[in-house]
Formats: sequence, structure tokens, C-alpha cells
Amino acid sequence: SRKMIICTTESSHVRTKLDGHVENVLVSLSTDRIGEIIKKDQLIIAFCRDRLKSKVFEERHINPTRQRLRELGSLVAYLQDSLADQSLKLTTLIDKQYFRLIVQAIRVTCLEQNLNPKTLQTCYSLDDCVEILQVTAIEKDDQELEDRVGKFKTLWTKSVKNELTSKAKKQKAMVHAKKDVVILDDGDVSKFLSGLNGDIKVVTQTFKETLSKNLWVELRNLCCIYITSFNRYNS
Repeated sequence: SRKMIICTTESSHVRTKLDGHVENVLVSLSTDRIGEIIKKDQLIIAFCRDRLKSKVFEERHINPTRQRLRELGSLVAYLQDSLADQSLKLTTLIDKQYFRLIVQAIRVTCLEQNLNPKTLQTCYSLDDCVEILQVTAIEKDDQELEDRVGKFKTLWTKSVKNELTSKAKKQKAMVHAKKDVVILDDGDVSKFLSGLNGDIKVVTQTFKETLSKNLWVELRNLCCIYITSFNRYNS
């Protein structure tokens, strides 16, 4: 429930708009096993917060973020079943002793099923979770956790490309190449460019008021998409 989710925040924490967005994501989760795993896993919730706080328009990223959470929750569920331990959390699983099992889980449930975007997103999400856990360990002066996560990160960063992401990208490109080209009519393109232009104006104004690298990156990406789309539309 929303009340239970609010209780997971520290009592000394000053409530922000971001808290509301995180709650909306968690409350909107299905009440199945995956949803329950997510709501009880503090690292997955921290990942949710970390992902949303880097976005300019948080509301637009609620659905994609929920999907990313479910991918992490599915991974945890698979590992719980494999290890016959339903109490396992993601923080515990980020350990060198579970490294091979995690790679195997992603390979079996995603890569071998040709779910290439899911493979990539799960790997990227796990990257972020490792980073979050490292920061937490340093902030809390938890040397044991810092060492444990550091060893996992070394194995992960040196292996994940060859083991998972490289093949996923190749398979994704092959699938994309086989798709028929869909040509949008002028009306749809015009609406897209108009909406994109509106986003650029909003981000520009926000950037003028609050300088940040994340805003600059988002503005740059929006402008690149607009210029490319405009040129193709008028070519």
C-alpha cells in the first residue's frame, strides 16, 4: 500500500516531489510475486529513485522505470528459485559467489529467448545498482560491503560485454534489419516535431534557471533528434 511505501523512507527525510514519483511507480506495480519482491527490496527502490531523479520530466519516465524494476525483480525471483531461498535480496546477490549464476540467469531468461532489449536493460540496471551499493558502502564506512561489491564489479565489468551485451546488440541489430520500413505521413511528423520543439523550449528554460550536466545532456539529445528529424522531413 501507499502507506507502507511511505514508511520505508527515513523519518528525518524531508519529503520531496521525487518521493511522490517513486511512490507512484511502486504503487502502480502489480500485486504479483515480482511486485512484492520489488517493494521489499531496498536496493531496487534506491535504483528507482536514482533513475527518476536524473530525468527532467519524471512523470514521463514512470512506466519505463516500472518496467526496469520488474526486470530486476524477475532476476531476483529467478535467483531465489535457483538457490531455494525466497528471502534473498539484490544487495545480497551482488557478490562474487553469485556472479556466474546472475550471468547464467540473464542468458537463459533474456538472451537465449532473443529478448535483446531486456538483456541490455537488465545489464544496465545492474550496473547502476552496483554503483548505488558502492556509494552506500562508502558513505556508511562499510569496508566489508565496499570490498564485496568491488570484487563483483570487477568481475561484472570485465565479463558482461563478452558474456551478454555484445551478442544482445548484434541480435538486436539483426532483428531491426529485418523489419519493414514504415513511412509516417506529413501530419504525424509535423505533430512529432511540434511536440519535440515544445520539449526543447521547456528544457532550455529549466537549464537557464538550473545549470546541470544532466539537463545539458537531455537538451543536447533533444536538439540532435529535432535537427535530424527536421532534415529528413524536408529532404
